Amino acid sequence: MLTFGHFLVDVFSGMMPAVLPEIRSSFSMSLTRGVVLLSVLSFAANGVQILTGHMRAEQTRPLFLPLGILGSAVLCLMALVPMDFLPDLWLYVIALVGGVGIGIAHPEGLRGIYTLDKISGALATSIFMMCGFFGYAVGGWIASILVSSLGLGGLMFLIPAAALAAGAIMLFRVRLAVDKPPKNGGEVVDQISFWTVFAMALPVTLASTVIVGLLPSRLNELKFPLEFGGFSTLLLIGGGVIGSLFWGWVAGRLGEHRCIVLALLMGIPFLVLHGWFMQHEWAAWLLVVGGFGVIPPYPLMVNMARHSRGLKLGSRMAMIVGGAWGLSGVFFIGIGALADKVVGLQNVLNWAWVGYLVAAMVAVWLIYKSSKITSKSAS
Repeated sequence: MLTFGHFLVDVFSGMMPAVLPEIRSSFSMSLTRGVVLLSVLSFAANGVQILTGHMRAEQTRPLFLPLGILGSAVLCLMALVPMDFLPDLWLYVIALVGGVGIGIAHPEGLRGIYTLDKISGALATSIFMMCGFFGYAVGGWIASILVSSLGLGGLMFLIPAAALAAGAIMLFRVRLAVDKPPKNGGEVVDQISFWTVFAMALPVTLASTVIVGLLPSRLNELKFPLEFGGFSTLLLIGGGVIGSLFWGWVAGRLGEHRCIVLALLMGIPFLVLHGWFMQHEWAAWLLVVGGFGVIPPYPLMVNMARHSRGLKLGSRMAMIVGGAWGLSGVFFIGIGALADKVVGLQNVLNWAWVGYLVAAMVAVWLIYKSSKITSKSAS
C-alpha cells in the first residue's frame, strides 16, 4: 500500500510536463509562462520537504502521507480553471497546492518503507525511488492519453484513485520508522563531505528536469501527437527503472562511485543520438538505453548522502532530494526562458546531457579522493 501511495503521488507529479502543450494551447500560455508553471510545481514539491521533512520525526502514524496524496490530486482540477478570470493565477495556485501535497507525502513514505525489516535500507531506498520514477513516467503517459481523448477534464478520472489510496493507508494502519541513534562508522564513504555529493547530484537533477520538462513540448512542435511526448518520457524513465536494478546490484561489487561514472558515460551518447534524430519516431527507443544509464546514478547518490559527513541525517535527506530538485526547478525557469526567447527548445535539449557529464567528472574526483583516503588508512 505504501508503494502504491508513493507511486500515485508521482503519477500526479508527472502529469503536468506531459500535458503542458495542451495547457499552453487552452490558456494561450507562452513557453516561458509554462516553464514557470512547471517550476512552481517543482519548487513547491521539493522546497516543502526541506521545511517539513524533520517534522513528526517521532510519530509512527502517518498524517502527511495521506494528506499529501489527496493534495497532489488537486493537479487534476486544471479543467475547472476559468479562462476569462485570471487563469494563470489559478493554474499557479493549483501547481502550488499540488506541489505541497507531493512534497509532504515523500518523507513519510520513505519512513514507511524503512519499517520493512526483511530488506536493507539501501534496497528500500532504491525501491522507493524506482516507484517514484516509474509513477512519474506512467503519470505523464496516462495523462497525455486522457487529455488527448477527453481534454484536461479527463484528468479528473484519476481523483478517485487518490481517495482510495489515502483511505487504505489509514484503514490498514500503516506505520512509520523513527530515527535510530547513529552508529560509529568506519566506511570510506563517511569521509566524503555531503556537499560534494550534493554538487554531484545537482547537475543530474537539473539535466533530468530540463529533459523531462521540455521534451514533450519539443515533440509537439515536431507535430507528434500529445501522447507521444508522454510515451517518450515513459521510455526514458522506464529504462532508468530497469537500470536502477542492474546498477544497484553492480554497485555492491564495484562501488557506487565507479558505477555512477560507468552508467553516466554509457547513457550520455544515446541522449546525444536522440537529440540528432528526434524528428524520427524510432529515435524514442534510444531513450530507453539513455535512461538506463543516466537515471540510476541519482538513487546511488542518495544512498551516499545517507552516510556522508555534514548536517544531520534528516537534513541531508531533505537537501539531496528536496534541495537538489527544488534548486533545479529554479534554474529551470531561466533555462526555459532561454529556450523560448533565444536558442529554442531543440538547442537546449541537445546540450542537456552536459549536466550528466559534470556529475561524472565529480564522481571521478571522488574515486581519486577515496583512493587517497584508503591509502592513508592502510599506512
